Parts: sequence; structure tokens; C-alpha cells
Amino acid sequence: MDPHSRLSQFNQRPPKAGPAALPSRQMMDTPHPKSPSLDGFARRPTATRSRKASASSGTLPDAQRPIATNERIKQDERFRKDMYLAFVNNALQQKTVGNTDPYDALIDQFNIKKMATDGPSPIPQLRLWLHALMHVVSRLDRTHATLIEAIVRMPWMTMDSSLVKTYTSFIEILVSARPEYLSLVLGRIAHGFTYQSGLQALEAGLPESSSAPLTRRTVYDRIHHLLRHLLALVPTLSSTLQPLLAQNFPHKRQSQAAQVTYIRNILRVSEYCPEIADKLLSTIIDRAIQIDVEIQVEIEELEASGAAQEQAELFELDPFDVVVGQEAESDPEDDDGSEGDAFSDLSSDAGGQDDDDAPPVEAPVDVDRITEMVNKLDAVLKLLFDHLDHPPRLTTTPALPSEPPTPVCSRSGT
Repeated sequence: MDPHSRLSQFNQRPPKAGPAALPSRQMMDTPHPKSPSLDGFARRPTATRSRKASASSGTLPDAQRPIATNERIKQDERFRKDMYLAFVNNALQQKTVGNTDPYDALIDQFNIKKMATDGPSPIPQLRLWLHALMHVVSRLDRTHATLIEAIVRMPWMTMDSSLVKTYTSFIEILVSARPEYLSLVLGRIAHGFTYQSGLQALEAGLPESSSAPLTRRTVYDRIHHLLRHLLALVPTLSSTLQPLLAQNFPHKRQSQAAQVTYIRNILRVSEYCPEIADKLLSTIIDRAIQIDVEIQVEIEELEASGAAQEQAELFELDPFDVVVGQEAESDPEDDDGSEGDAFSDLSSDAGGQDDDDAPPVEAPVDVDRITEMVNKLDAVLKLLFDHLDHPPRLTTTPALPSEPPTPVCSRSGT
């Protein structure tokens, strides 16, 4: 057949076939591909699924609520501070022109007795008022002494710790800018160390927000903390502080608790301000001597009353031994009386005998007072000797929790 013919067998194409088969050993060495798994797939976010679900259902997603960010909270806080500052500036300006109504309203903000007990806590407002007054403290001259007195007399030591920090900062700025108020502040601090002042603060103050009960120790710790800050700020104020501490010393006839409380506080003051320690110890010793002298006077009076009573009983004569003719001189009413009167005189004499026995009933009262004063003297001497046995070390005084430490007031005034 003609090879160029269309019907030639050489013109037919070979059928298509796959690749050549591999040997069986090579097929065994080739790894099999892994089956697909869900472990490698990331989980789709819920928002995407919810968005798709809402799109498929034909409904739009709910509008998201605005979130109160820190920046927004700070803006609100700045706005409130600006409002309080504007009121303070207006009150001071109106006072200069003769209108004292805004100034009086500002003073009432620091009067705890006029605050509603069933309303919200006034502590946030008091902090804002103090922050506003910090900006105008240079304008608070002597004509604004009533405002400063209202702030100083406020029972700040019984309130929240945040207000205590704000109050401490305000007093520091006030004393630095206006030294004329230093005596007022120190006088209030010295009075705060007394037992009666602590009792009044606990009764008139607002309760703390913490669950722990407020104790006298906490109140006195806060006062000492403020005084340490002032000593670090004005080292020369110790000369003004010492006379005020001596002036507020409780009277010798006050209770043992009043004596012990004040002595413990001023001994603690001598630890972080040793330049007045000698004068404070002298004041305590002088008060102990006064109590001891009072005890001696009471004992002498008691012994004198007992000796007079014994002497009267010793020289009392028996009526049967009276010389005849002297009855009229001793008892002139016997001649005019009848027999019934004589019996009444006898009864009255018996009553007089009972009256003579009355003074011994008062003796236990004197003994109780003397015993109380002796116990008071023992407590004072014990505090004094314990302090002398363990003298304070001139180191950094411990500060209140979460507050920076304050350096000790040294003798050199630095």
C-alpha cells in the first residue's frame, strides 16, 4: 500500500496513555499525602458570624453603647474643678465689693453640722473645694481668717484617706504661702492631741468608707503625719509648737486617760522633733510634781480631819463629872425647859451624836480621790521611765501607708 495514502496504518495516531508505572519498591517509599484536617483552620470571630447572620436575616446589628474612657472621665473631672474654682473666685471677688453671701456659703461648705446625714457623702465635694482653694491660697489674707478657721476646725482626721491627703496638701500650701496662719494650724494640732479632742472628732466626724472601724490610734497617727510634713517644710516652727503643746497640757485634776493620752502624744512628738524634747520632758515632770503635791495635800487634810475627830472624842467629858453650878454655862437652855423638853433635848443630843459620826462617812470619798491620783501619778511616771529607757533613734520617721516618708526634724534645723 502506498505509505502516503490517508488510509495507511502509519497515518493513525497512537492512543493516549498515562505515565509509566513505577516499580513496586519505589511506590512503597513515596509518602502518602495527609488527609485535610480542621486543626489548621483559625476560628472565625463571633462578630463576623453575627454580622453575616444579621445580613442573611435582613436585620441591622444593634447600635453599640458609648464607652466611658479615661479621657472622658478626666474631662468631666476638669470641668467640675473649673466650676468650683469659678465659684471660689466669684466669692472672693464679691467679698471685696461688700457682698458676703457667696463667701458665707463657701464657709458653710466646711461646716459638718450643716451637712445632711442621709444624703450622699460630702467628701468628694470637700476635696473639690480644697483643690479650688489651692489655686487662690495667695489671696487668703487676714480678712479671710473665718474661712481658714472653718477649714482647720473641720474633723478631717476622721474622714476618708483621700480627703486626708488633700487636706494635708492644702495645709502645706497654706503655711508656705501664708505664714501668718502657722500659729492657728499648730494650735489646732496641739489641741488635737488631747483626749477630749479625739472624742469630739470621733463623734462629729464622718465615717470612713472602709470596713475597718476608726480608732483613736488612726486619728492621732494622721495628726502626727501632718505635723511631720509641716516640720519638714518649715523646720523653724518648733519654737512656736512647744509653747502650744505646754498650753494644751491637761489639768492635773483631769482623768488618768486624759493625762496618759496627751503625754503619749507629746512624747511621740519629741521623737521626730528632738530639739524640743528637753522642754517637753520638763513639762511632763512638772505636771507629775503637781500631781504628787496634790496627793500630799489630800493626805494631810485627811489626816488632820481624823486627828481632830480623835481629839474631840478624847476630851469629851462625861455629864456626870461636870461640876455642880457649871451646867448653866455649858447648856443655858436646860433651866427653861420642862421634863418633856429635857427628853427632847436628850433625843436631840442623840441626834447630835449621829451627826458627829458623819465625817467618817466622807473619809472613803477622800480615799478614793487620793487613790485615783496615785494611779494617775504611777501611769505618768511609767510612761516617762519607759521613754527614758528606750530613747528614740534619729532615723527617718515612719510615714502613713501609701505616702512618702518625711525626714526627721534635726537640732540644726535642716
